[in-house]
Amino acid sequence: MCYCSEFNGRPGGDGVDVCTSAEIGEMACGNLRNREELLRLLNDLPQTPVASPAEVLHFIECNQLMGLAVVSIDIHPLAATALAEDAMLRSANT
Repeated sequence: MCYCSEFNGRPGGDGVDVCTSAEIGEMACGNLRNREELLRLLNDLPQTPVASPAEVLHFIECNQLMGLAVVSIDIHPLAATALAEDAMLRSANT
């Protein structure tokens, strides 16, 4: 993932476990085993900053994400992670 120089996020390094409020909300909409415990654990993680609409647009432009069939809901966690100090994005795909 490419980061803009204006953002504090850096690729590589140790990073910290963080979560976005959107991710917690998306998980809460599903059927979860151990629902209360999982949501409590997610809420206990440090939260990333919420990227403003202007920051999301800047992130799209800076990282040339236009025309890649990436939707806005996918860009928000990327931009939020880039705004978080020493944070790296983790997913089931990585």
